[in-house]
Amino acid sequence: MENLTQAQTEQGALVGRLTQAQGECESLMGRLTQAQGERESLMGRLTQAQAEHAGLMGNIQDLQLQLQVARDQAHQQQQQPPPLAPEAEMQDAGPSAGAGVDVGVDGGT
Repeated sequence: MENLTQAQTEQGALVGRLTQAQGECESLMGRLTQAQGERESLMGRLTQAQAEHAGLMGNIQDLQLQLQVARDQAHQQQQQPPPLAPEAEMQDAGPSAGAGVDVGVDGGT
């Protein structure tokens, strides 16, 4: 009878330990689920940050290209001689300067 009582006591202790272990397991499963949710959230934020980074890198490349074009244009302007004066300013009184004036040889007689 003493062995039976001792076995029942041990069984009760084992059932208690099993119940406690199951509670701990459920708690850990809850923490794991929470950690997985946090991981998914962080992965979403990482994806968003990567997209923003790619956009910013594209903007930087665009700005670098614009800067290079502006530098090239400035360099070309420095290499060109100054513009010539327009043709209208360069023309002197040409052969038509006095056309239409009829000067008589006899003084108008």
